[in-house]
Amino acid sequence: MKDTLTPALDASLNKDSNQTFSQDPNQVEKKVIVKNKAGLHSRPSSMIVKLASLVEGKIYIGTEGNMVNAKSIMGVMTLGAGQGTELLLQAEGSNAAEIVEKICTLFHNRFTE
Repeated sequence: MKDTLTPALDASLNKDSNQTFSQDPNQVEKKVIVKNKAGLHSRPSSMIVKLASLVEGKIYIGTEGNMVNAKSIMGVMTLGAGQGTELLLQAEGSNAAEIVEKICTLFHNRFTE
């Protein structure tokens, strides 16, 4: 039997968070926008990698067709994501939703720049 949220709850969660729920509760996907002027240079990239390394499974970041391991500083930096770039976070693991939310907060707060 497939686990589903009620349509109203599902719609309210997806409306603001751009979060996609799969059949597996340990998988999460979320979109973020690079807001800081300098984009993903070394400091923001290292902040992402530090949090991503806490995921007890796999975590990727990138654009469609160019996803990289978010636990890799070289991978994140090679994205060359400038201000205004929309990126996709995909993660799986028992703590994936918690860590992805923390990474999204970094983007929202412009990496404190």
